[in-house]
Amino acid sequence: MTRCLFFLLLVCLLLQLSNTSAAQASAEAGREITRAALELPISSKFQPDFPARTAAKPTEPGPQGEMHFQLSAGYLLLVRGRIGQINGLRFVLDTGTTYTIIDRKIANRLRLVRRPSQVLNLDRAVRVQRADLPELQFGPIHLHNFPVIIADLGYFASYATHVDAVIGLDILRRSNFTVDYGARTVSFGGISHGAFDVPLRADPVCLTVPVEIGGRSFRLLLDTGAQALVLYEAPTRSRLPALRINGEAYGLSLEGRLPSKIVSLPATYLGPTNIERTAFLVNGPDKNALAGVDGYLGIAALKARRVTFDFRNNTLNWER
Repeated sequence: MTRCLFFLLLVCLLLQLSNTSAAQASAEAGREITRAALELPISSKFQPDFPARTAAKPTEPGPQGEMHFQLSAGYLLLVRGRIGQINGLRFVLDTGTTYTIIDRKIANRLRLVRRPSQVLNLDRAVRVQRADLPELQFGPIHLHNFPVIIADLGYFASYATHVDAVIGLDILRRSNFTVDYGARTVSFGGISHGAFDVPLRADPVCLTVPVEIGGRSFRLLLDTGAQALVLYEAPTRSRLPALRINGEAYGLSLEGRLPSKIVSLPATYLGPTNIERTAFLVNGPDKNALAGVDGYLGIAALKARRVTFDFRNNTLNWER
């Protein structure tokens, strides 16, 4: 059983106000929050009927090479790629998605043979399809007969961008890679050591890192496809009972509108780095879905200049 992440789009912000001055202050905070985190990830559990891939460390450097990316909405890593004979496609590189997803329109053009499967999006099952791609290529990555999920990726249009595929952890973990936000490049293979590092736990489902919030320990899923810091409400409130709700946000997923609560966290650290303290509380999945995971850390919250995913040594390196 494996899981993947889909995106949640913030579409409105509702503030609870007690008087006029509080309303003005809250409105200002609301505008800042909207600029800080327009998209939120929501946990999903993917239940495929093909075998789960293992999480073994790469014993070889893997594919090596460099490619440029476009930074969309301030955090989405967009690269150009090819599926079969269809060139010039737009791919999002997303460590928060377990299995690679291609848009239904591309699958239709390729006339792929499909089989049913489903995603459990929080407490709701979402029916999707899977198929085997004849060929997929971007930068130095080149795969044949690769199993993928087929879904409607049209919701990316809400981010003012078009996406043909979401490249998930099943592909990205095949090689160490470095995201250089200054140069707008992704480098595969090799290692670029940053000033800071933390242990990176990799399993067949996700990548997680230890984060300290208000002196309490959390383990968060590391997500290049998300901008916000998102926490499961129940474990967060049990460890940080004094948290106050600043407002509410509603987002769109595959199956409709989903709520979250906006909070300001106490001091929050990844290793020695103080990170974004605005967070969103969401209902968590079943206890068995993402055991030991307390939420998600969008890489954008680090405000890093360069980030390296080192799968051979199980570390996350970064510099600001």
